This record gives sequence, structure tokens and C-alpha cells, in this order.
Amino acid sequence: YLLLESYIIYYNQAYFACSFILTSCWVLSHRRDAF
Repeated sequence: YLLLESYIIYYNQAYFACSFILTSCWVLSHRRDAF
């Protein structure tokens, strides 16, 4: 169970990191006029 728990934690971290990067890219692509 410990392996499964660590895998779930790793998966959640990867998911949040990916969604954060995608959100940042989306914001930057929609705010070109800011630069």
C-alpha cells in the first residue's frame, strides 16, 4: 500500500504541475499586449 500511496502522491504532483504550466502558457498567450 505504501507504494500505491507514493504513486498517487507523485501523480497528483505531476498533474498539478502540468495544469499550472498549461495555465501559465494560456495566460501568457492571451496577454501578449502586456509585454
